[in-house]
Amino acid sequence: MIDTTKAPASGHYKALAIEPIKLITALKLDFVTGSFVKYLARYRYKGSPKTDLEKARFYLSLIERNEYACSPTSMHLVDFFCTANQMDDIETRCLLNTLNGFLGNAAKCLDELIARYEEERQ
Repeated sequence: MIDTTKAPASGHYKALAIEPIKLITALKLDFVTGSFVKYLARYRYKGSPKTDLEKARFYLSLIERNEYACSPTSMHLVDFFCTANQMDDIETRCLLNTLNGFLGNAAKCLDELIARYEEERQ
């Protein structure tokens, strides 16, 4: 993994136990999949959670068109990342479904997360 200790972390990444860039580089994810991971991991800590979830949905649509997937042998790193960053069940399922190529299931998880934030705003 790369050393990110000297990188200027923004507030929305300081809240995370493990920054998305560490998982992205450990799994050698492409830009599109890495962007999905980034937006899913940080949405709770940034100014507009719904905007970041919508960005995650955008990157998921790009993944759907190109069939990106990650090695199943790397899933222990994903589990560790989700646990360390206190991602709930829906967030974890969303990430795991995306990385395993189950993009329809990932889209349903994103819809649930967006609906949850819309309900909280009312």
